[in-house]
Amino acid sequence: MWLIMNTPTLLNTLRCAFFLGSACALATAAGWDDLKPHVRELDKLLVKVHMHFPSKALDAATAKLKAGDEERGLRELADLAEELRHVRLGTRLEEVRTKALDLLGERLLAADRNDEAMDWTQELLEFNPRDFPALVRRAELHRRAGNDDLELTDIYAAFRVGATSGPAILPFVDAMVRRGRREELAVALLELGDIGPTTLPSQGWEFRWSNGANAKYVVNAPLTPRRDRATGLMRSEIPPRLGQPATMHRIRVDLPGGTFAELRDMKVELVTVDGSTTSLDLSHVMIANDLKTIKGGGYSATGKIDPFLVLESPEASPLNGVRRAIVTFDVTPLLPESARQLFADGLTDAERQTWTEQFGEDKVAILEASLGH
Repeated sequence: MWLIMNTPTLLNTLRCAFFLGSACALATAAGWDDLKPHVRELDKLLVKVHMHFPSKALDAATAKLKAGDEERGLRELADLAEELRHVRLGTRLEEVRTKALDLLGERLLAADRNDEAMDWTQELLEFNPRDFPALVRRAELHRRAGNDDLELTDIYAAFRVGATSGPAILPFVDAMVRRGRREELAVALLELGDIGPTTLPSQGWEFRWSNGANAKYVVNAPLTPRRDRATGLMRSEIPPRLGQPATMHRIRVDLPGGTFAELRDMKVELVTVDGSTTSLDLSHVMIANDLKTIKGGGYSATGKIDPFLVLESPEASPLNGVRRAIVTFDVTPLLPESARQLFADGLTDAERQTWTEQFGEDKVAILEASLGH
């Protein structure tokens, strides 16, 4: 009875609510251009607060690990990983969770705490099944436990995901070598072709310079090396990215990350505005990062992330008025040592014929060269 008698009142209340809501919507629409900057700032603030504490916790734990306080660092990482269990792939905290889990697995593996390393690695792979460093780590844990089939399953999975990356290629090569699987290794490399370790990458070569011993490097200029048919050497020319001639003191030349190659020689010619040329070569190297020295001189890139050389001008003083630079490389792709040992005597006639028919003579020739034959 009460409801029936108050129906007009209820309808009037609903009409008022609807009217007020419409008025608010119209007011918001009318003033949206003025409100947008404030909404954006609020959004940035909320994101910053959301990311701040987990990121700080990760930084603090990482700092403890670097300082040698392993137990505290691992404990803080584990606490952080527990707090981030709700995070899903594709959300803002994905990177923080991945780094925490990756560090836990990596450090525990290095400490031979295999069961704990497996637990955290497994959690990372449940979070992201395509995380190939975690696949490689789990394969190593299976190898240590004597689980041959499981190791091989993860090696194959990691290779499928990251076949063009040194960190995925090395474990695959090692697994094939330990099992004596010549054909499987050769065919996998031949199938990769131009994107595999038997071919030098066309991108990722870089040239930088500083104008003083303690000066920062000028923004890098990309190198585009092309092989000279007559000499077999790779060559690239760089006009400095400045509106005027440059002053160069130290030269940095970067090879593409993840490359497998043998750098037998390198020459950098710096041409000044007066036409004079100053030449630098491997005898002027000050720093060789992520590169190994080889017998007879030169360096090998073994799939590491950041291979580069720093050279200093012969007089150890800045060279003024540089208008262009010419870099010449004597460099060839070279597979890891273990692979070269597996094919120590080269390809058999039968292997060469079969693979030539399947992949072509050029690719087989490149494979042989990368095996040191």
